[in-house]
Amino acid sequence: MTRNEEYTNLLAALEQTPAELESTVKKALKRENASRKKRRAFGVSAGGLAACFAAFVLLVNLSVPFARA
Repeated sequence: MTRNEEYTNLLAALEQTPAELESTVKKALKRENASRKKRRAFGVSAGGLAACFAAFVLLVNLSVPFARA
């Protein structure tokens, strides 16, 4: 058996999840997806808030009537 065949066989063996760990893997993937969704929601909220703040600063500095009010 050549080294390439051994490597291919090893990769095939490592890609298979043992039956005992199947539920654990599913739980971990679900937890990671939930964490990713929370992080994305926070990032979108923070980005929107930063955009509003930047728009206000630009409006104050570029619009004379708004700055005088």
